[in-house]
Amino acid sequence: MPKTATNRKNKSRGAGDYQPPCKRASGDAGVEVLANDQPAKVLANGIDTLYITCNVEWQTQTYKQDGQPTTQWFKRLAEDKARANNEERNEFPDVIRVKGFPAWSFNVSSWGAGGYNFMLSSQYMTWKMGDWMTPNSRPSIMIELRSEALWTFGVMELCRWCRLVIQAMGGVVVDMKPSRVDMCVDVAMHARDWKVGIMDHVVTRAAKDSMHRTRRKLSQIGWGAGGSKLSCRMYDKPMEIRDKSQKWWMFDVWGISPDDLTEKHRVIRVEFQVMRQKLTECGIDTMADLFREQDHLWSYFTRKWLMIVKRLDKRSRRQDADWWQVVQHGYRGSQTACALVPAKAVKAKEDQLTAQVIGCAISVLACQRKDIEEAEPIDVIEAVNTVMRQKFSGPNAVRDIQDKIRARLARNSRAELKLQDQQNEKARRYRHYPVGQLHGPQPEPVRESQKPGYQHTLSDMQA
Repeated sequence: MPKTATNRKNKSRGAGDYQPPCKRASGDAGVEVLANDQPAKVLANGIDTLYITCNVEWQTQTYKQDGQPTTQWFKRLAEDKARANNEERNEFPDVIRVKGFPAWSFNVSSWGAGGYNFMLSSQYMTWKMGDWMTPNSRPSIMIELRSEALWTFGVMELCRWCRLVIQAMGGVVVDMKPSRVDMCVDVAMHARDWKVGIMDHVVTRAAKDSMHRTRRKLSQIGWGAGGSKLSCRMYDKPMEIRDKSQKWWMFDVWGISPDDLTEKHRVIRVEFQVMRQKLTECGIDTMADLFREQDHLWSYFTRKWLMIVKRLDKRSRRQDADWWQVVQHGYRGSQTACALVPAKAVKAKEDQLTAQVIGCAISVLACQRKDIEEAEPIDVIEAVNTVMRQKFSGPNAVRDIQDKIRARLARNSRAELKLQDQQNEKARRYRHYPVGQLHGPQPEPVRESQKPGYQHTLSDMQA
């Protein structure tokens, strides 16, 4: 029996039992991730990390802070920041609600960062906010949108959510610009094509490259120095999930189960990280420019800046590797929303925390036993209740526990997605999208910009 991703996961530290993706139709014993005659297959594509800067004009109100006019929300955040100094984690919870979107629960830190007075953080995103009323040389807000939020809501909806939150705080968004964009394509490919020798088939404009192996197996290769305006890395995503990120909900996005991956297959993420300087060189200034030109960017990345060829030869004789051609055509624009992500993320977190609670309770009971040969049985539930009553018997115990739960709510909770929405998502996928195909609507035919020989319209892509 071949060793599967599930077998390897069960050996990793702190990993709970994995549940098959919700997309799997009942009665399916398994699927073929990749046919023998297929060089590769795209499982997902989109933006995995996004940094945004916003210039905002705040509505002046009668509130004053140190003699300067301020908004109601600036005053509220300043009070939250002061209260955070007295909290255990130096964070104070707050919430804001906007029509048409889930409430955003976040923590206000007792410190600022990078010249910004307020730091707002949650499971989905982190905001750095300045307290100046009108735009100046520094952006009013810097927003980091994380992977889970982007795959849950989709890029465009998440940006609209951020804009509505700013409006609810009393601000008017002047412009919204990308500062860093991580664009990716996840492809299933044959293990024989993912090997150390791939470095001998690379044509790139990057001056530096790197390679990493884990347990003598190729795990990651990269091009471009850290912090450079453009870099690329390719890595074994299931291995990264198992060993580091624990983002098991990605299998729901891909529409496969870890049991479907054998030693013959790899799921490789091809990810390009592009910074603000490179974006402006490519003629991309605002988020609207990014949404409009992202297919041009991907075409430039995979056809001009980096190529994997069958054999290094003269330019006119080079042929792209078969699986790399799939990557070139694999980016179809920003990902659509995947409503199944939060439920799987919450379930994985609950399983991990429950295992910790059970383990700690067993250890406490073992400490209380005086003789290993005591014959009297242990009422585990009553023993745990006794321990809890002893530790939380003070007059303010209930209030203290409630305060701690509230303080950790933003760190652990996800947006409330209706169960009916998740059921509709399952039904839609069963009906329209076979297991292992793209999780969103199927794209139009290949665009002109994705065809070989296309002349890019952006000035930076002429060379």
